[in-house]
Amino acid sequence: YCLKVEEWSADQNMGGDVDFDKLSGSLRKYQSFGDHTITLGLQGGTGFGDDLPGYAQFTLGGPFSFAGLAEGQFRGSYLGVGSVGYRYRLLRLPAQLGRGIYLLARVDVGNVWEDPDDTGDLRQGGVLGIGADTAFGPIYLGYGRADGGYDCLYFSLGTVF
Repeated sequence: YCLKVEEWSADQNMGGDVDFDKLSGSLRKYQSFGDHTITLGLQGGTGFGDDLPGYAQFTLGGPFSFAGLAEGQFRGSYLGVGSVGYRYRLLRLPAQLGRGIYLLARVDVGNVWEDPDDTGDLRQGGVLGIGADTAFGPIYLGYGRADGGYDCLYFSLGTVF
């Protein structure tokens, strides 16, 4: 399991431009069976009823955030995302070159919202890609599609996939 919780506060009395509180958390579970790995993920966040300024809003989109959307394409004061991913090792690399080449797939369901009463409006997205864990760092190439006609081609060099 991988659990991450973060809390932010801004206060005008402490030099902030606005007052707000924000809490976010994510939980990931990885389970491997030989060359196969399943990933389950949950992300959530709340602005506790505050109107979060643009720079503090939760973002949705990107190869490691929400498939099919551009990085930070949507913003809001509330966040909720669930994901299921699959990774298959296609090839083991010689030790001096890295660990392996992988086929990757993930499905995401969720959204960001301005109003917590709107949380019934869910987006869906999926991504297929190939990645390599090399001695020079991870390399990732993927194609994502989200409902609403959104498509993205993703490339990453040196970011965990």
